[in-house]
Amino acid sequence: MDFKADISTTPEKPKKKVLIVIGTLAVGGGAEKVAATLGNELFKKGHDVHILTFYEASEKYDFNGTYHTLNESLKNHRLFKIFGVPKRIWKINRFIKNNDVDVAISFLEEANIYTLSAKKTFGLKLPVIVSVRNNTRSRKWLFQKAMRVLYPSAKKVVTVTKAIEEMMREDFSLKNLQTIYNPINTTLIAEKLKEPLPEADKWLESESELFIHIGRHTKQKGQWHLLRVFSEYVNKNPKAKLIMIGGGEDTSKITDFIKNNNLESSIFVLGTKDNVLPYLRQAKALILTSLWEGMPNVLLESLANNTPIIATDCQTGPREIMAPELPVDMDILYPYQTKYGWLTAPLSQNEDYTSIIHKPLSVSETQLVNALDELATRKMERVTFEERVKDFELNTIINEWESLL
Repeated sequence: MDFKADISTTPEKPKKKVLIVIGTLAVGGGAEKVAATLGNELFKKGHDVHILTFYEASEKYDFNGTYHTLNESLKNHRLFKIFGVPKRIWKINRFIKNNDVDVAISFLEEANIYTLSAKKTFGLKLPVIVSVRNNTRSRKWLFQKAMRVLYPSAKKVVTVTKAIEEMMREDFSLKNLQTIYNPINTTLIAEKLKEPLPEADKWLESESELFIHIGRHTKQKGQWHLLRVFSEYVNKNPKAKLIMIGGGEDTSKITDFIKNNNLESSIFVLGTKDNVLPYLRQAKALILTSLWEGMPNVLLESLANNTPIIATDCQTGPREIMAPELPVDMDILYPYQTKYGWLTAPLSQNEDYTSIIHKPLSVSETQLVNALDELATRKMERVTFEERVKDFELNTIINEWESLL
């Protein structure tokens, strides 16, 4: 078998041998970060924790248990992947048997489906807990079909928000659902907040009208809306600046829009950062324009930093984080002000990087501009969001996971 292992010292007398299965531990992914955090915390509690990835990453999150990878290539074409399905299922089964695993936890649909397929195909008695991290209605029909067939056989289907739990109950009639929110390590955040900005970005410290967006450059994040909205806002507020942290397949579309609309002195694409917290510390507000989400970690980091948020009320995540008093399916008037910022109406999913000169802002985009204006007008003072952050505290969340083992 084509495994490579990096084994660190494991605690004596482990409580359980836990296997975490995920596509990769690459730095930058929210699910990958949570998987690594969960493994590390269970390791601290005395469990013998192993992680198995399908793909190796050049930069991956630190992991304190035993790391294994199938070391597959991300560049394999679709036909190769189809014929490789039985091989991967067999490898997962072989790994579980060879390592006497007590319980498996898988993250994201790819790992969930393959791990449950191994359990079902080879008649494994192993309890499998699957973690659903995103809006399942955004998945293609093949994934939907696989979820319908396989997810009932999981010991527990853990969703990252109550809204996703309700979706899965409606769509798949599952009875093994439970919501566990993403954890936030306030101690680690306090340490990271102390780190200075890199020298190249020190200029941000003198900007009083600074806004920030953090997220992958991909359709899900709706960045064309963000660019159109901010180009309108900066027309009325020339001192305003927007920094965008992240990278991805849509970076060139973003930079082309900035260049074509002469916004180089107002919008800055800074790429990915190991520590986004010093940047959040400088910002007047975080802006999220996602079309759909699971539970965006960046909103939790923003709350922990006491940075106000302007976010679209997309499915799912922002409402549960910013307005826990609202039922997840309740109709509301936008923009909706919360203790932590503003929720605005969901945005169109039709990608359109057209300049506002050639296409006026939509109603939903205008609401985002109004929320920015409202924030600027009120000159909102930094307040503490400590009470809300406690709901996502690391120890509380890890104890919920451990109770499922």
